[in-house]
Amino acid sequence: MNERLSVTLYIYDLSMGLASQLSMSFVGRHFEGIFHTGIVLAESNQANPVEYFYGGAGISRALAGTTPYGTPVERITLGETNKRRSEFETWIQSNAARFSFSRYHVLQHNCNTFTHEATQFLLGDTTRYPTKVSQLPSQFLETQMGRMMEPMINSMFQGYNDQQRSATNLHTFEGTNAAPVQHASPSPKPTPKPAVPVSEMNLFTGHSMAKAVEKLRPLGPPGEDLAKFITDDLVLALEAKTDITTPPQTIASLIEAVSPLLDGPNRFMLVDVCRLLVLTPSGNRHLGSMPKEVHISSILKEAETAPGPFSVMALRYASNLFAYATGQQGAAHPAVRRMLTDTMAAVVARLKQGAYQAASGRVSDAATCLLCNLLTTTDCPEASAVAAGLMSCPGQYSGPAVVEMLVPCLVKAMDAKRAGLDLGVLSTAFEVLQTRLTSEDSAKISRFASRFKDPSIGAVVDINSSADFNAFLKAHPDAIIDFHATWCGPCRSIHPHVTRLAALNPGVGVGRVDVDKVRDVVATLGVRSMPTFIRYRGGLEVERWTGADPSRLATEFGKCGK
Repeated sequence: MNERLSVTLYIYDLSMGLASQLSMSFVGRHFEGIFHTGIVLAESNQANPVEYFYGGAGISRALAGTTPYGTPVERITLGETNKRRSEFETWIQSNAARFSFSRYHVLQHNCNTFTHEATQFLLGDTTRYPTKVSQLPSQFLETQMGRMMEPMINSMFQGYNDQQRSATNLHTFEGTNAAPVQHASPSPKPTPKPAVPVSEMNLFTGHSMAKAVEKLRPLGPPGEDLAKFITDDLVLALEAKTDITTPPQTIASLIEAVSPLLDGPNRFMLVDVCRLLVLTPSGNRHLGSMPKEVHISSILKEAETAPGPFSVMALRYASNLFAYATGQQGAAHPAVRRMLTDTMAAVVARLKQGAYQAASGRVSDAATCLLCNLLTTTDCPEASAVAAGLMSCPGQYSGPAVVEMLVPCLVKAMDAKRAGLDLGVLSTAFEVLQTRLTSEDSAKISRFASRFKDPSIGAVVDINSSADFNAFLKAHPDAIIDFHATWCGPCRSIHPHVTRLAALNPGVGVGRVDVDKVRDVVATLGVRSMPTFIRYRGGLEVERWTGADPSRLATEFGKCGK
């Protein structure tokens, strides 16, 4: 009877302690380390166990602890396997193409991906595999810094891997007596047409699917088949920027078969598969040929009321439809465009209510990317209301993409003369956005301020003295006066609504009195709270109210002239 092998995970901190010390300051979240891992198999009392690991040189092996990554900071015993070493090395041979030097990616497909999958093969589950390692990339990408750096990292590794495809492969390290792990060549595929994603689209291309594959495999034949498609076809196609070889109709059938087998919280994984599928030419042609496909419609409808993770993935899926002309043309159809904007509007409404909690930033960013894709490719009369909702969303529920992407995109849409943009609505929302931003973020969009000025807005008159006040009332039979202060937050928040209503009601005189500058008028009228509004008719006060209430303001404007 063969002796069982112990399976141990060696964990190295590539930052040598700096991540733990500095991550909170630089990233805004504490990370214990930047982890590299290797998997060690050993017989009992074996003096020189072998460590298997994946890096820029592909899958390699060395004597445990003698790799170039220094001294392990932690050794975790994962269990004992009934697999023989020869079986494990056969598994390595069969997966060498997936873990070749040209497919390495620091976030999406790295050393920890290899050890996680190796643990699954050797032990049948990954319950003892540390989440601080497996979830490190996703946790980093959830930070603002991570979201900003992801496109740069993807671009850097694509360029690096292109160069490395002609490099010599390093199989072993000095000090090991083990034979090198040979790298198998990928199986030849039919000559698929190369994918040519549209460079101006906002796409979500990360494809770390290890967790999804782990949950799919125990679901029986449909789950196993879908997991095999993900690892052996979809991920390889995305990395090589080619097409899948499995017919999309087959994948759609597998997804339909697996869906009832997953509980609610895990169903978003299937949407994640669709998100990646539409990044391939065949998948985009199949799922992007709307409106005849009802698949995206049901997903978006569910996203309007679903928890944050599902809504995020559904919006990312819809964004990725724009990777090819088929999806873009489908989204330009009025019914589909309205479906997309209705979903975004519902999501924005829930954002403002705080419904997504910790996922709010990711939901906001995903909706922003989808809206920008729509504005970049087609006229979208409904876009103004959605954009205004995103810009006026409370800061704690808003992601950085509103500042970084949406405002510049709206300006480009104006330059492209996209039909249906409502400058009045956007102008009001832009002013609200500026009031809630930090000075740093406000500076990023200040250069666009002139583009959001509605020429019809400017009817609010500053009243600087008691003489100005009396003359203003004499000149305007119907008038509303806004008593405000520059230091008053509610005054700033209501001001965009004042200017908007002034533009819509040209027969009403609208004036502003700074309570710190025109003290005699303020004292005479007994104004004590800011903002205070007074409505006049024929020079006489007829209504007075306080507070930043847009609905009350609109009601009082409606009474003027009646």
